[in-house]
Amino acid sequence: MTLLILFLASLWAGTQNALAGGGSFITLPTLMLTGMDARAANITSTVALFPAQVATGWTGRKHVQGAAGLPFRIVAIISLVGGALGAILLLVTPPSFFAHLVPWLVLFATAVFAWGSFGPRSEGPPRLSRFGVTSPEVRWIQAGVSGAGAILGGVAGGLMLQKVNEKMLRFAVVLIGIALTIGLFVRAH
Repeated sequence: MTLLILFLASLWAGTQNALAGGGSFITLPTLMLTGMDARAANITSTVALFPAQVATGWTGRKHVQGAAGLPFRIVAIISLVGGALGAILLLVTPPSFFAHLVPWLVLFATAVFAWGSFGPRSEGPPRLSRFGVTSPEVRWIQAGVSGAGAILGGVAGGLMLQKVNEKMLRFAVVLIGIALTIGLFVRAH
């Protein structure tokens, strides 16, 4: 039953990532509910969502452009390097310390997502997200189930890109992030 819930949550996360981003706001707490500590859940979520990002990118490739006037290839390289550096930082962070950081990280991610979604903006192509990483802490069964759901959701989301009210979806993602932040702060204390 837990794996079915994880699959359905990841289906939602893949669709949400394709349409607005913030899919890890769904997978992270769901993986933590399967019994993982925050760091293992974060690593597993990243690994599980990476193939879905590739599937979404392939499905919606007609809509993809570089960011800030940079060619797509350069943006992809910058994203991969940033993701790798973030992964290394995560792997050298003790799990108990990371568990205390998670509520703050989710709060920061929610604030950045809200600002990027509703703050002042210059017109330009959409920003691209960073890519995943692997680690011995990956829970491969959960990553496989989550990855399968996220891939299906990502493809579905990629097909729906032009049909969804993006502003309403982004508002929902911010609300999810706020609820997750509150829940993580309550759980930490």
